[in-house]
Amino acid sequence: KLRNGALLPIRLDTGCFRRCASRGSKQLQERHVNRAREIINRSFIYAIGNILRGIASFVMLPIYTRYLAPRDYGVIELISVVLDLALLLLGARVAVGVYKFYSDANTEDAKRSVIATSLALMIGVHALAVTVIIILNKPIARLLDVSSDFGLALSVYSLSAVFAAANEVFFSYLKIRDRAVTYVIVNFVKLCLQLALNIVLVAYWQLNYWGVVWSAVISSAAMAAGFSVALLPKLGLKVSRAYAQEMVRFSAPIVLASLAMYYITFSSRYFLEYFASVDAVGLYALANKFGVMIFTLVAVPFSDYWSARQFDMAKAQGADRLFGQVFFYLVVIMFGAGAGLLALVSDFVHMSATELYWSALPAIPWIAGAYALQAWGDYFRFGFFYTSNNRYITYASFATAVVITGLYVFWIPRDGVLGAGKASFVASLVRFLIVYFFGQRFFGITVPWVRVFGCAAYFAGVVFAASLLPFSGTQALLAKGFFVSVFFVAFFFTPLIEREHRAILWRQISPGTS
Repeated sequence: KLRNGALLPIRLDTGCFRRCASRGSKQLQERHVNRAREIINRSFIYAIGNILRGIASFVMLPIYTRYLAPRDYGVIELISVVLDLALLLLGARVAVGVYKFYSDANTEDAKRSVIATSLALMIGVHALAVTVIIILNKPIARLLDVSSDFGLALSVYSLSAVFAAANEVFFSYLKIRDRAVTYVIVNFVKLCLQLALNIVLVAYWQLNYWGVVWSAVISSAAMAAGFSVALLPKLGLKVSRAYAQEMVRFSAPIVLASLAMYYITFSSRYFLEYFASVDAVGLYALANKFGVMIFTLVAVPFSDYWSARQFDMAKAQGADRLFGQVFFYLVVIMFGAGAGLLALVSDFVHMSATELYWSALPAIPWIAGAYALQAWGDYFRFGFFYTSNNRYITYASFATAVVITGLYVFWIPRDGVLGAGKASFVASLVRFLIVYFFGQRFFGITVPWVRVFGCAAYFAGVVFAASLLPFSGTQALLAKGFFVSVFFVAFFFTPLIEREHRAILWRQISPGTS
């Protein structure tokens, strides 16, 4: 409008708007892919640490299955299950809010106080649990209808929980400070110590399951001592009562949900012992060891990095698409790793374990699928945390516990270990659907479900094709591993990966291109 009141006609260049919008969209996509790449890269570093933390059990598998009978393996599993239950009942997740409170603290002194308070809470709760277990170890043994020696082994093994609790806080501090290299080094040292102890105590001295018990206690204690010497002088011991109260309030709904998740995850051992035998518990323990691999090696390292940064990511432009794209690439990696597991596990078990354990193989795909769905549910529960509606996590967990009870009663008497695996998968699917439905109401995530299902079909075909390869033994492991790796790389050249994403990823891995 001019001074004389006349209107000045303005010609809008709609082509310019489209070009600007296109450039903005491409820039936004590139930022999203770059962030997803950063998340994957950092998660990979933490995955190395987690691999080192868990690799000892797989390296020791041939020794365990030769020097431990399935009953001994089942006793170790029952000890772990009872100890985990005691810890959850007494609030072992009491310091789950350490990332949040550390981030909210305004000064370095306050941040150090958060760590010290978390450390004191964790050690105190776990020490209380150990005391209760030592007092009640004989009644627990009678309740489970196992030998009295079980109660003594449980008491000794529980000591490792106190040291492990301290180590958990120290590891959290390393993640907060993004000390990835230190994280990997510490886990490598523990791996070497654990391997040495297991070889000496189980294979050489032949202490049966007592060798595993003492190995866990000694290795955890040594790591806690090393952490204390290295970190406590920097952190101090300034415990805050106010922080302690806030942590307890924040964790209360999550502690309840953890109790339900414990039941969902471990109650299969009780039902297997009741409807079958302790041998069935040992077989399920072996199947679970393989089934949980993808969760441990992919989902857990991703969560180690993502959980501390997802709140900041939620404030970014186009957060709904960013979260959806990150989820898709997480799924791609999980499916790729899962394809490798399912293609190789049968040959590996036939080579490394005695025939007594081979009947556990059919349950592994079901258990692996259950853990994958658990990881998906954990991703979409962000909406509950973001809006402080943690109680929905409790609702979903208890509803799933009811479902899995009926499934265990129905399937375990009919199919034994396989029935327990099927029940775990179906229950995990129910939990995921509940979390996804309500979580999307609090924080919407745009998920490319067509590409997710296409990814599932692609890798299912890879597993089927790998099973047709005419190899056995070590040759099968090498051939199938190479086969799955080739098709994993080939996946990124399929239409399931968006063209723009493929171009951005190619620029990231090709320094000479612009």
